[in-house]
Amino acid sequence: MKISDFYTLCDEQLKTCREILMQKNKEYSTDDRLHTFKMAAVLQNISTRKAIIGMMDKHVVSIHSMCSGNEEYTLDIWEEKITDNINYLILLRAVVSEEMQNQKSNIVITDDNHVRDYMKKIEEEA
Repeated sequence: MKISDFYTLCDEQLKTCREILMQKNKEYSTDDRLHTFKMAAVLQNISTRKAIIGMMDKHVVSIHSMCSGNEEYTLDIWEEKITDNINYLILLRAVVSEEMQNQKSNIVITDDNHVRDYMKKIEEEA
């Protein structure tokens, strides 16, 4: 693949990722883009990182199966699966970034206090 074609592909992929993330934001989020993942973490009593990775796992397994099998898939299916994985990594990046920012503010997050703190915040907002 020519370099120019590769960069065009990258631009198109990132545009698609952004469009999907914006669409999902309307469906699943509150003012906090990570709300759904934080709630999943609370429900499972795990960290938000673990919740995101758990949700991402099914997409990773799907791509692994597609790569390992003999079945042929359309480009649309490949693009959907790849985009899902990229978007989960972007969401994980957002969680890590938020955690690092909280650490700079001397807010320590462990699995246990993460759940308690988020539940308290939700109760206060209700």
